[in-house]
Amino acid sequence: MEYSIVRKFLLLISFVFSNPSWAIIEPLDSYRDNFLRVEQLIQKGDRELFLAQLSDLTDYPLYPYLMYQWLHKNLNHSAEIKAFLDHFSGGYYAELLRDDWLKNLAKRHQWNDLVNYYRGDKAVEKQCRFYWALYNLNQEKKALQGMAKIWPTAEVLPGACTQLESLFVKSPMLTSKMKWQRFEALLRKDQMVLAKRISNLFSGQDKKIANFWLKVHQNPALISQEKIWQNQKRHKAGLIFAHGVERLAKRQLSTAIKIWDRNKNNFHLNKLRVQEVEKELAVWMVVRRYKSAYKRFNQLVFTDQEIREWRVRAALFENNWAHVLSALNRLNNLEKIKPKWQYWRARAYWEVGEKKLAKRLFSKLAGRRSFYGFVAADYLGQAYQLAKKEVKLPRFKLKNFVENNEFKAVKEFMYFNRKKQAREQWFHALKLLPDWQVPAAALIAQEQGWDQFASETIKLVNRAGENEIGLRFSLAFHKLVIKHAKKTRIDPAIVFSLIRRESAFNKNAVSPVGARGLMQIMPKTGKYIAKTLQENWRNADILFDPEINLRYGTFYYKQMLNRFRGNFALAAAAYNAGPHRVKRWLPENHTLPADIWIEMIPFDETRKYVVAVLTNAIFYRQQLGRSDLKISDLLKDVMPFRG
Repeated sequence: MEYSIVRKFLLLISFVFSNPSWAIIEPLDSYRDNFLRVEQLIQKGDRELFLAQLSDLTDYPLYPYLMYQWLHKNLNHSAEIKAFLDHFSGGYYAELLRDDWLKNLAKRHQWNDLVNYYRGDKAVEKQCRFYWALYNLNQEKKALQGMAKIWPTAEVLPGACTQLESLFVKSPMLTSKMKWQRFEALLRKDQMVLAKRISNLFSGQDKKIANFWLKVHQNPALISQEKIWQNQKRHKAGLIFAHGVERLAKRQLSTAIKIWDRNKNNFHLNKLRVQEVEKELAVWMVVRRYKSAYKRFNQLVFTDQEIREWRVRAALFENNWAHVLSALNRLNNLEKIKPKWQYWRARAYWEVGEKKLAKRLFSKLAGRRSFYGFVAADYLGQAYQLAKKEVKLPRFKLKNFVENNEFKAVKEFMYFNRKKQAREQWFHALKLLPDWQVPAAALIAQEQGWDQFASETIKLVNRAGENEIGLRFSLAFHKLVIKHAKKTRIDPAIVFSLIRRESAFNKNAVSPVGARGLMQIMPKTGKYIAKTLQENWRNADILFDPEINLRYGTFYYKQMLNRFRGNFALAAAAYNAGPHRVKRWLPENHTLPADIWIEMIPFDETRKYVVAVLTNAIFYRQQLGRSDLKISDLLKDVMPFRG
């Protein structure tokens, strides 16, 4: 009986591949009712009836999806799964099923199949399962060598690694050097609990050193007590001292600098570690707005890209334009030609009175449709280069994509309003396309009314969508955005720009930290807004409702605008990083031009976020039929913090 069912399943698959026309048969209406019926059979677990009715759907684009759904519920049926993986290799559902099946194989100790069907993966959990399978197949050396590559990490290893890790730490492959590498890496990532666990692997003098290091990590002020170093003039003392300085700098920067400068030569530290501490102190000086930061950067012996760029920021805060030019001259050739640093060179020339040189650089930048291009155009009093240019592709290229079964599967998911599955299928389909065909895919998505897909797709290949504003800047949820922007008296272009940056118009988006919906609102913030608006708060899932999400998001951004005196850049930064951080970044006693303040934002992510939101607002103004907004209108000077 079991053999006949497996044979029937294999025959179904072989029929699909012996009939290549299945991918383009139309119409699809007749299959949809059958699709829903077969799905119900999957839920009921009626194996015989499922296979019988599935045979009527071999021409249907969602046929692989149905097979995946069945096999996902029947992971013990290895023969059928192998047939599916072999015949649908490279398909989205084949890869999903492979992951589920390999995990199930590990539970059932089916080591041979696990090893044979493992395809390599960046995920540590999957690597550990593979190495554990090797171990159980008497390939102990290979298994432990694999764990040796994984083990020196600053992260907690997943549960799938536990058994092999336990064997590894008892093996001669785990050297003292590896223990110290992981111990230090964990402390530098502030993984205190795991670092304590690793410290238990040490013994004798190493154990005492590790315990002392843990004490300094918890109380870095200890490094100021010279007597403690009298008993620590031994192995690792310099590394512990450097670590303590870096920890103390986050709380008491001036004290950390004094202790470091006074004692750094008393320890045996390699040049790389010294450089790391020096760089961190110098960057913290810029972040904390020390006027002497530029001088500190100039004392560094070695430089890297981060040091060169932060040296420019230190000079900007110092408001010394000669120093800005000097710092810009110390960028390497690839860095110098970047639009951002070209802009700051033009700004510096402008400030020191070299207006001709400044205008020449501004003129080159002004043709760019970017933040720095728009600001440069404002300096010159020029109009922005925003003319629409349609992406035109031969219709046969669109036809080929439309007739692709991957695309048809997306269309069917959208027919059933299953947007999550449609989105997953869509982006898998895009992986199969060369870059030059991506604009065609975006155009198709727009023609189908899938604005979110079009917007996200065109971002994948920036050059492909450079000229098509309509594709890049979706007006999805237009009525709701206009409604709530008007209610809160926010320019709708800003709201659209926030949505594009936050979720790319995916109303079901969830960030790694749990922010939800179009405007990516954290549940805690949503609950606070609901209370402020005197509305019921059921649970965090209400944030997936575009109506609620836009009401709360526009309300919150308006609060940020009010809190920071109508400054769009500060409000955008607060929306991304939190108002408490923006408050700390405000100047204490003098006004800063907005472009300088933005450049000095400590977080690279927030800096790029603010630039993107302000820039995209210009494009959305055009999309909304207005061209009166200038980027300089959004760049109000940043006033000192008062109370």
